[in-house]
Amino acid sequence: VATQVPWLASWMGDPVSQTLSQDLNFSKVSTEGISQSVILLEEGLMSFLNCVKLNHANLKLLEP
Repeated sequence: VATQVPWLASWMGDPVSQTLSQDLNFSKVSTEGISQSVILLEEGLMSFLNCVKLNHANLKLLEP
């Protein structure tokens, strides 16, 4: 059937390699997204810790 219908042959092509390349692209995208999320989390955590330090220092100053 695939030889009689050219578009079907090209569509069927090599489904395994197509699926693999899609999976690889997806995993590449997801790892990039994860690393960006980790960087954002670290930045947020650092700024939060800095706020805590500042508040702690301010409380020390306010103590009689």
